[in-house]
Amino acid sequence: NQPAEALRALEQANRLSPGLIAPREALAELYQTAGRPRDAIVQLEAIATLEPDRPGRQAAVARAYARSGRTDVAVGVLGRAAERYPDNAVIYLTLGWVWLDAAEPRGDRVALRKALEALEPLTRGPRVSGDALALYGRALMLSGDLNGAAAALQKSADLLPARPATLLMLADASERLGRLPAVRTSLERWV
Repeated sequence: NQPAEALRALEQANRLSPGLIAPREALAELYQTAGRPRDAIVQLEAIATLEPDRPGRQAAVARAYARSGRTDVAVGVLGRAAERYPDNAVIYLTLGWVWLDAAEPRGDRVALRKALEALEPLTRGPRVSGDALALYGRALMLSGDLNGAAAALQKSADLLPARPATLLMLADASERLGRLPAVRTSLERWV
């Protein structure tokens, strides 16, 4: 509970050992919490440079840019990562999240279509993740496809552990469809 001291200690650790990942990760998180997204991005970009073979690092950079309102830069980072790692689900999951996050507040149909395009392939196959299904379900709800949304969200909720937010979205979709037993089950699981 001493963020100023923690920042100073982590910044000193970075100066003394710039190649260490853990202090940079902690510093990026503290910068984000302190409302310093640009400083957080600098740390995340340094980590991505230090670990170029980990596509999740590029995804973290893109999420940070998206949270700071720079959807265009986030998409560019992910586009370059997708060229390098064309089969990496994390890159496409993050791309779907970035586009969906851009679509929701403005009702942007183009961004929503791009979110659906990025997420839909991740919802097929034996290694489908609950996160991909939940994001896809959220995108389908926004597009007005309540039946598709409920199906995707139900599949996500069936994968344990189910995220509480997924259960609430499933309850919402089920309520809109008039499926009251499904609403009750989702809310009971959420509680």
